[in-house]
Amino acid sequence: ATKNTSRPDVDLSYNIDNVDIMKAYDAFYGMQKLAPIAKFLDGRFSSTLKMKGNLDESMTPEMMSFSGDGLFAVIKATLHDFEPLKAIQKETGIALFDKIEVLQAKSQFSINKGRIAVKPFDIKHKDIIMHITGSHGIDNSLDYDILTEIPSKLLNKQAATYKQSVAWQLL
Repeated sequence: ATKNTSRPDVDLSYNIDNVDIMKAYDAFYGMQKLAPIAKFLDGRFSSTLKMKGNLDESMTPEMMSFSGDGLFAVIKATLHDFEPLKAIQKETGIALFDKIEVLQAKSQFSINKGRIAVKPFDIKHKDIIMHITGSHGIDNSLDYDILTEIPSKLLNKQAATYKQSVAWQLL
């Protein structure tokens, strides 16, 4: 039982399976804060979460007070209109970054003091492998690294020339 009624404790856990990503994003305020990338995903996902935190006097979650752990698993989805991928496409000239098909991608995450830390996971799209890790805040801040393995056959002429130049410098 909560001893402080002006700032009640809350324990939350869920286990959801095979849910439409866009519908969940539109329906649940928490998902907009915990998984903002869902705004750019069409498809289905499953997730588990256990977290603890506080509510304020109006019973609104105090997001900075929450801590917990979970798993987010994309069953099948398309990532589209995502600005970081548009920037990669512009720099590399690879049209494959316009839409990314995501199949069976899983990532564990933890929540602490308003930050959601995502453990490393991989996405393979056609011949490209992306290794993703980082965190985001409920304040909409982003701190992610995406290490991308792109076969040279996909690079435009300018990028291929740059790659060859860097290789010579390393020798």
